Amino acid sequence: MFRFPKISNCARVLTVAVLGLMPAPVVFALDADNTTKTDNFDVDPQWDSFQNQTLANNFGFTNTNTLGPPSTAGEIGGNLGRDVRGWYADDIGEVDPSTDTLTMSGRMWLHIQGDNDTEAHIGWFDKDGLGGANTPSQFLGFRMIKDPPYEVRVLAQPASNSIYQTDIAQFDVNIFDSVPFDFSFTYNPTANFNQGQVTTTINGAPSATVNLLPGVKDAFANFDRFGLIGGATLGQNRFTQMYIDNLTYTLTKAAAAELGDFNQDGNVNDADFSIMKSNWLTSGRVKNTLGEVTGDGVVDLKDFKLFKETLYAPGAGAAALSIPEPAALTLLAIVAPFLLSWRKRSEGRIPAINP
Repeated sequence: MFRFPKISNCARVLTVAVLGLMPAPVVFALDADNTTKTDNFDVDPQWDSFQNQTLANNFGFTNTNTLGPPSTAGEIGGNLGRDVRGWYADDIGEVDPSTDTLTMSGRMWLHIQGDNDTEAHIGWFDKDGLGGANTPSQFLGFRMIKDPPYEVRVLAQPASNSIYQTDIAQFDVNIFDSVPFDFSFTYNPTANFNQGQVTTTINGAPSATVNLLPGVKDAFANFDRFGLIGGATLGQNRFTQMYIDNLTYTLTKAAAAELGDFNQDGNVNDADFSIMKSNWLTSGRVKNTLGEVTGDGVVDLKDFKLFKETLYAPGAGAAALSIPEPAALTLLAIVAPFLLSWRKRSEGRIPAINP
């Protein structure tokens, strides 16, 4: 009988690295221009949060699978209460709604608790200008509400108690309680004679176009967050249960360039790659520090693949850098010290062979 030698932990590292050459799920991805991000929430995205675990609020990243395939490892959402203004959002840099086109799409699940007028929001906003007793100010996106029936409304609110449009369109097409549906949202600041226009689709229904009134676009502050927002009226004791997955949304190139820039010098390059190698397989790391990219706290192949294929590859905008060697050689460079150590300890050992 042939007996294999005992495999050391370092050899296991090599095995894991080789397996890393096989296709693996992408935690998130950026488009070629670094202005659109897609996240399947297979790991915690480490978004910013504010009062999202207060009173009726209980929302953020969750390991649940309410929305089902294609992504099954996690999603964002929970109970968005109306008592206290809470939010959970990605820091997207600063987008300018007077000039920047904004898009989002994804899959959503809704259950609205309460008789009526219970709400939740997803879209872009200014965290410092966020206000309003009911609808949030300095916000552009969707407002989910049961008024009744269930509705998804386009909300453009540049200021609290604004004289401009709010709840400027509503849709109740193919929206059912606790049943997933697809959505898309495109804001074009130059359409509608340069006044701004929103085009949406809900669950495959024909697209709807909404024109902003004159002055709305120019009254917006720059948006620095994208995500989920609850209500802000004390004593309501009601909440909207909402889950979202496979989400795509607009951010800025500056925000994208920060990903992978571990030494914070404004570039994603060899110096950052060296930091990742030095911290390989370490844990407890904060997102975007010491080699950690995905937000799961461990510097591993998920971080490496995202770093190389999305942040450190040709076509990645200002942070682009071509890697001349194949992926296999890059992986070997990471695990070479471990492999060498294992080989030295293994020299002179002859596997036992029994007749």
